[in-house]
Amino acid sequence: MTFLKEDWLAKADDTLQTLRSLRPHSLPAVQRLRDEIKLETTYDSNAIEGSMLTLRETVLVVKEGVDCFPGKPIRDVMAARGLHRDSTPFFPLSKTAFP
Repeated sequence: MTFLKEDWLAKADDTLQTLRSLRPHSLPAVQRLRDEIKLETTYDSNAIEGSMLTLRETVLVVKEGVDCFPGKPIRDVMAARGLHRDSTPFFPLSKTAFP
């Protein structure tokens, strides 16, 4: 199946208009999305570095303060906490960059 460039651009424009019509998002929705992005970024970054924590374990470490898991290195727990804490200053910057 091939798409013409004009058809593809028209579909992209329609999708963009749909997304723009949903703005502005409510403050709780924006905060929830930012929290999810921070958690997933923390997990992904630590996984790239070789962390053995799962996404669920990363969430428990960050949100619930769980200190250890059987068979998981404590350095992975500390890395998840540190990265999550240190990524917080970047989110206020996005308020000025995106409406």
